[in-house]
Amino acid sequence: MVDITAREMAEQRAQFLIGELGHRAKNLITVVSGIVRQLARHAPPEEVVDRLLARLAALGRNQEAMMHDAGSRFGLREIFTEQVRPFAGAARERVVLNGPDLMISSNAAQILGMVTHELATNAAKYGALSEETGRVVVTWAVEGDARPDFTLAWVERGGPAVNPAAKPGFGTQVLTKLTEASLGAKTEVAFEAEGFAFRLRAPLKALSSD
Repeated sequence: MVDITAREMAEQRAQFLIGELGHRAKNLITVVSGIVRQLARHAPPEEVVDRLLARLAALGRNQEAMMHDAGSRFGLREIFTEQVRPFAGAARERVVLNGPDLMISSNAAQILGMVTHELATNAAKYGALSEETGRVVVTWAVEGDARPDFTLAWVERGGPAVNPAAKPGFGTQVLTKLTEASLGAKTEVAFEAEGFAFRLRAPLKALSSD
């Protein structure tokens, strides 16, 4: 008689990890495919390579942040922090993160990481982070009891005058179309007199399922 319980458990864990790796790889490929399609439609040909590399770098930071957490759920605050860090620089104290450290799925982490990357890129180029007086406040929360929603607000103040684009570009597509399709979210892009703002509302369950 030989007790093979430990061996069977190890084999089960190995199978689980293989399945999880494959699942995450499929999610990542889906996100990258969507990025490539959107770039092909909306980005000038001469900018496609640079924009694609920037977004792949953002996904890389997502993966790095997710490696800091165990299991198949990932800390939302860490995702936001990793995406903002390259853009904040010396102005890091001017980017304020307010919200609970929710644990979310790998798919939601990739999507929200891309959203934060787009917002931070735009803020550094044209918005609040392009001037020393600018400030960004990122606030997220869970609202409701029976069917709770996740809400996110990115609000810029103290930057240059807001100049809405005549035609939505790839960044806007990421903030709206990609997010709405991936998370069932409702989004709002607002060019307010005080500064740019982006708001999102999605079913909380969409952040926990891949």
